[in-house]
Amino acid sequence: MTGRPPLGWPDKSIWTRASGGKRDMDPEALHAERRVIRRSLARTVLVLLGVTAVFLLLPVQALTLGDSFLIAAVFLIGLAGAASLIVSQVMAYRNAKLSGGARLQGLLVALYVAVLFFALSYYLMATSNPDQIAGLKTRMDALYFSLTIVSTVGFGDVHADGQAARAVVSLQLAFNLIFVSLAVAAARAAGLPGEAPRS
Repeated sequence: MTGRPPLGWPDKSIWTRASGGKRDMDPEALHAERRVIRRSLARTVLVLLGVTAVFLLLPVQALTLGDSFLIAAVFLIGLAGAASLIVSQVMAYRNAKLSGGARLQGLLVALYVAVLFFALSYYLMATSNPDQIAGLKTRMDALYFSLTIVSTVGFGDVHADGQAARAVVSLQLAFNLIFVSLAVAAARAAGLPGEAPRS
C-alpha cells in the first residue's frame, strides 16, 4: 500500500501516511476541500433558483391554434436543445478525470432545465386551451405536473385530458426513458468524483 491519493484526486500534496498504513487528509487541505465543496454547492443552488425564477417570472401569453406550425417548431427546437444540453453534460462528466463534482452538478442542472422546459410547455398549453390538462392553472401546477411525470409518481390530481397534452406527456416519458436514464447510467459508470471509473 502506498501513500498516493486515489485516482483522480486533484491535489497530491494533501495526502499523508498515518500510522497503521491508513490515509489521512491534512487538516488544512481538508478544510480547503470542504470550502470548495460548499462554494460549488452554493453555486449550484443559486443556478437552480435562478432558472426557477426565470421560469416563474418569464412573461408568456396564450398561444392561438393558428400558430400551430410555429408552436410545433419552437417545441421541437426546445426539445432538441434540452436533449443536447443533457448529452453534452453527460459527455463532459464521463470525460472528466479530475473535476467530476462540477460536471455532476452541471448534469443535475441540465436535467432540471429539461423539467422546466416541459413545465413551460404544459403551462402554455393550459393557458391556450384549458381543456387539455385538468387541474393545471398556474406555473407551479405545471412544474408540479412535470416533476410527477419525471418521478413517475402521477398522483392524478393534474392530468392530461386532451390529445395534444397526451402527446406531449408521451414525449416527456420517452425523453425521460432515453435522456434521464442516459444521465444516470453515465454518472454510475463514471463513479463519484475521486473514484476510479467503473468498467
